Amino acid sequence: MSITIGLSRGSGTPKYKNYWDWIRRYEPEAMIIDLFVLPDLEETLPDLDAVILTGGGDIHPDYYGRPEALKVSDGIVLERDEIEFRVVDYAFDKKLPVLGVCRGIQVINVHLGGPLVPHIPDNSEYALYHQRLETGDNDHEISVEPGSLLFRASGELEGRVNSAHHQGVNRLAPGLTATATAPDGLIEAIEWQEPEQRSFLLAVQWHPERMDQENPFAGKLLEQFLVEAHSSKILRGASLPEPKPEPGEIDIRSEDKEGEGDSPLPIIQ
Repeated sequence: MSITIGLSRGSGTPKYKNYWDWIRRYEPEAMIIDLFVLPDLEETLPDLDAVILTGGGDIHPDYYGRPEALKVSDGIVLERDEIEFRVVDYAFDKKLPVLGVCRGIQVINVHLGGPLVPHIPDNSEYALYHQRLETGDNDHEISVEPGSLLFRASGELEGRVNSAHHQGVNRLAPGLTATATAPDGLIEAIEWQEPEQRSFLLAVQWHPERMDQENPFAGKLLEQFLVEAHSSKILRGASLPEPKPEPGEIDIRSEDKEGEGDSPLPIIQ
């Protein structure tokens, strides 16, 4: 059974091709859609079984109440902000699994009402090892919350992840909880605070799609997400059972209707 995964942006540069290769490695038959280039987003959303919010440029700081941060922001595309917020709303409403990567964790936090650290090097609380190096991704340790979705997916309470970002989650939006942090305290992963009756949500600040897939914070995250995507497809395709009549309520479906030629049920003695 093939699944359909929407990428909030998934083409145009080699870094976006990484997401296609990542998914194909674990799910060769998946249908992958770049939601950013669609002529009609609304027409395609009902076809999705799950969503990956990919990395990229910064969110416009007006969305988190820091217009002065525009001078330290980079790669802003207002159309992308709007598309991703619409996709997040749809996914949450329809209970589709959502995996956020780098920018993705920031999109979720901002859209739900939380601010960002606009430029980590300007914030003395956070070390510079989060930013990309001239030679490639940086890396650092993370600590994971026991019992979290991230822990269940990875099986680890600590490890190393790559890092290539100059912004990060500041204060958590209502309804979210931090399930991984860097040594300097910067939030590295978020989930629902109360996941009951909600769909899968895991967003990380690192880039698992370009890590060694043997790292438990890379391949295992995608594997868990794909399991959830298959479950989402099955549930969305299942027919809900018709409600049973309350005690004392007449079920008109089994009532004899005059003139319809229904014969009474035989009595077995």
